[in-house]
Amino acid sequence: MAALGAREIQLDIPFIAVYSVLGELPPEHAVAMVAQSFADVPTIKTIHCCLGDLGSQSVLTVHNLRALMPLVQQLAGVVDKVHLECSHPGQWADRACLRDIPKEIQVVAGVVDVKTAVETPDAIADHIGELLRYVEPERLWVAPSCGFGRRTTEVAIGKLSRMVEAAQRF
Repeated sequence: MAALGAREIQLDIPFIAVYSVLGELPPEHAVAMVAQSFADVPTIKTIHCCLGDLGSQSVLTVHNLRALMPLVQQLAGVVDKVHLECSHPGQWADRACLRDIPKEIQVVAGVVDVKTAVETPDAIADHIGELLRYVEPERLWVAPSCGFGRRTTEVAIGKLSRMVEAAQRF
């Protein structure tokens, strides 16, 4: 993909994220797997630490950011951006953990929950404003929590358009 001109490649790593959260994959092994996947790839490197989506349900009962931090903190120099789901209540409660992400890594915060009804721009903007307490504006990217592949076109467009409207306020 990079050879064809892609400027950024995002690697979705639900297996790595889930097993890291469960404590079954040591952070150094997880980082080695990510590093190997991106070896000699001359683009912006992004990972998405998804906790899975089976029928609009997460694979895990653990919904926090704290459990992912040992992995994320060791990714400095390996990835440029880390995309984290921030929309589940447990993840949102752990949002202060985002300040512990190494400064050379940009934070893609999944503030729009792909598993719920369409949020209002005000609600999304409130979340963005709150995240700016922990992540510098030049490092913060706003995104859905995960992909919209299993959602209707109407829901996906509604969520994305409201996310854009909210982000434009900053």
